[in-house]
Amino acid sequence: MQRKLFWLGFVGISLFSSFTLSFISATLVTILVGALWWWVVYRSGYLS
Repeated sequence: MQRKLFWLGFVGISLFSSFTLSFISATLVTILVGALWWWVVYRSGYLS
């Protein structure tokens, strides 16, 4: 379940940023927010 939630959130963040920001900004935002999202889903225990 965590894997599905992670990829769903990551794809959503990526699509939103790619449609609203320039390429460089979207790439940076996707990487930074993706790392934060990974921590929330896998490491924090918040969703468990």
